[in-house]
Amino acid sequence: MTDLERTYAELAREADGVILPPPTHLRHRGDRRTRVRLVTGMFAVALVVGVGTLGVGWALRAGPSGPGVVPGSTNTSFTVSSTAQSTAPSTAPSTGGLPSTPPMSSASTASVLPAAIPTSAFLQKADLRSRGEAMTQTPPVLPPLCGARHATDSLIDKRRTMAPDYREPGVAMEGTPNGFIAQTITRYRSDGATRYLDEVRAAVEACPTQQIEGHTYRQRLVSGASFGDESIIIEIRFPAMSYVDSKPLGFDRVQFVPVIRVDDLVTVLHDYAWEGDSRAPRSTMERFASRAETRLEAVM
Repeated sequence: MTDLERTYAELAREADGVILPPPTHLRHRGDRRTRVRLVTGMFAVALVVGVGTLGVGWALRAGPSGPGVVPGSTNTSFTVSSTAQSTAPSTAPSTGGLPSTPPMSSASTASVLPAAIPTSAFLQKADLRSRGEAMTQTPPVLPPLCGARHATDSLIDKRRTMAPDYREPGVAMEGTPNGFIAQTITRYRSDGATRYLDEVRAAVEACPTQQIEGHTYRQRLVSGASFGDESIIIEIRFPAMSYVDSKPLGFDRVQFVPVIRVDDLVTVLHDYAWEGDSRAPRSTMERFASRAETRLEAVM
């Protein structure tokens, strides 16, 4: 017997001594291998999906296009669901996705401020014999009172100014107007309206005289007719100036500025000359003040 034949004979004896498992055992083992391969495949898919979700979540949070926009995406809009959250706290960590909607701030829930001051609250054309012309610049609310400041400015809710032209009785509507009436209406919060009148009174009393462009101006409060819930009238005296060369004319002009409060609204009437520095007489300003009171009360 050759060496090759002896080797094959030994292999045959070894094979005869091996006990093969029954067919049912082989089927069970094959099924287990199949399950292992299936579970392994599912785990791999889950891993890929999880990594992809985390990547999308990161892109939504940190992408240069802002929340809800994935760079390179053709759809740049998204909708946030409004379903209620469970009251039980969640212990599961976030896996990305759209950022949660932030809670509404107290500023967002604050009540809406009242509407803007309507035009109907101001003096109308019929009150002023106006043709509707107006000053091109916004005038100050009050004449200067030694640079006085008002703490109640922090309580202003709404403020609006209109400055139409006016004509005295007897002046033709087609003719040159006498001047402009700059009317400012301010709505205050809390007790700001009442405090504002106190501040104006104090400012006038603290500024009996002042220098403006080298000329002396004198201010004081005058008594007389009252309007609204309360009112004051400021008298201002200043040197009359020539309209041609701005030289003093040797006498004073007098200006009257009514300040009227109706509830939480305050209106100030401040007149300006059409040409030169003439001012409306007190009777005219008191007539306008009475009409302004009526207009304010109508919108309350």
